[in-house]
Amino acid sequence: QRKTQFNDYSNNKTNFSDWSDPKGKPLRRKHVQFETTKDDTRPSQRLSENVSVISETTTEIEEMRKKLREGQPLLSLKEIRTFKLPFHESLLLNLKDDGFLSTHAFINDLITLDETWHEERNKNPIYKNRPLLKNKPIVLNALSDGLSKAEVAKKAEKDNEELRYMLGLALYFTKLEDTWHWITEELYEQCIEICNNESLVEKLEEKLIAITKYLYAKFLLALHDLNYAKTNVEESMALSIGKFWNASEMVGESCDILYFESCLLLHKIYLQMANEERVFDIENAINLCRNACYWAKQINCKSAEANALLNLVIIYLAAKRLDPVMSHLENYMKLCDEQNDIKGRCEGYILLASYHKLKDQDG
Repeated sequence: QRKTQFNDYSNNKTNFSDWSDPKGKPLRRKHVQFETTKDDTRPSQRLSENVSVISETTTEIEEMRKKLREGQPLLSLKEIRTFKLPFHESLLLNLKDDGFLSTHAFINDLITLDETWHEERNKNPIYKNRPLLKNKPIVLNALSDGLSKAEVAKKAEKDNEELRYMLGLALYFTKLEDTWHWITEELYEQCIEICNNESLVEKLEEKLIAITKYLYAKFLLALHDLNYAKTNVEESMALSIGKFWNASEMVGESCDILYFESCLLLHKIYLQMANEERVFDIENAINLCRNACYWAKQINCKSAEANALLNLVIIYLAAKRLDPVMSHLENYMKLCDEQNDIKGRCEGYILLASYHKLKDQDG
């Protein structure tokens, strides 16, 4: 069972299976008339514009007077909420009124979890300055916009579109400062629930599932949740092997073939595991390094292979197991020569000096 540094938020997931019909009305965009310079505007045109402005103002005043005479409210309920209530309360009420019940529930759960988290740690100066979600309108608007679009797609049974909206929202939060990464994890978990939903197996695109699991694994590596990252990236590799998929469109930047990226990510995960394991179990750390080297070779990535060999030599030296060192070190130096990696060669010579020093001590 995986462990993450956000366990405070991992046990309370919102069920997205119950979606209600939205009643959202499209926003009206006002036409913008750009101002002309004084020299380019004729007197007759300026007079016409002034008359037009006066006419519009008069019409607005008459409409307001009519509303007052008929006892109609001058502001809509949503406008009154905006002025009278805190932003997060106004947002939640509007979502509920518009029929976005699952979006309302999810955001409300996040706000409640965040408040509980702060109450438990308010005396700790390290966490004291972490912002409250309910006080951040930009973050709340991003959540509301992305989740409501996903909810509309779910109601229309457009499952791939729903997953894209959820994944896009998770990627948006990935790029924010790490104080919001607990929300990122919650969003990715919702994506994984969609991917693993047996009733959607035939409906979801395999490419989209593979991209989702790769991106989540990449995020989990940054959180040092290595076992869960390994599980997700291996599932992505199983789907993408032999395919020329990439995640460029989803992430908005140039990416290599997904299988190549997944192998490279698995290589990094194994190296991180080896570095953490070497303090407790040298043999296991050595095996993990060898696995990292294997996946680097699978995609013919010489820089990754060299990095794995370098870590393997470091582990052998730390354990004072000198016999295998020279062969791995020679292979490492050859790879550095092939890539013209001067810095890598310098690191190799430092390790070679350490090897001879330990050899002399044993001799």
